[in-house]
Amino acid sequence: MRAWVPVQPEHLTSLQSAAQFACDLGFVVTPEWAQSWDETDPEVLEAQILADAGQHSRLVIVCECQGSITNADSGQIAVSGPVIKANVYAVFAANSVNPQDFLWFGPTELPEALAWHSS
Repeated sequence: MRAWVPVQPEHLTSLQSAAQFACDLGFVVTPEWAQSWDETDPEVLEAQILADAGQHSRLVIVCECQGSITNADSGQIAVSGPVIKANVYAVFAANSVNPQDFLWFGPTELPEALAWHSS
């Protein structure tokens, strides 16, 4: 499933060096969660799920991963298994100046995402 996974800088470092990392929490667009927004535009829903994941970290990875839904109303999942670099679609990073304003980075731009996050 496509998930928005809040991560810490050490997760990105592990993704660079070992091409994977383990984590517990992710967010997905569930039908129940989407209905609470009364929205059908996938881009709007994805921006909102990013904001929800971003409440847990200023770094969020969008990836394909395995997991089980723990709360359909909030879109929370328990991630099972590692997040693998080959399954990462994007990295979103916010810095301390604008913690709600995420910038998009491609999966090959992990150092740039870390640098932005640290600025």
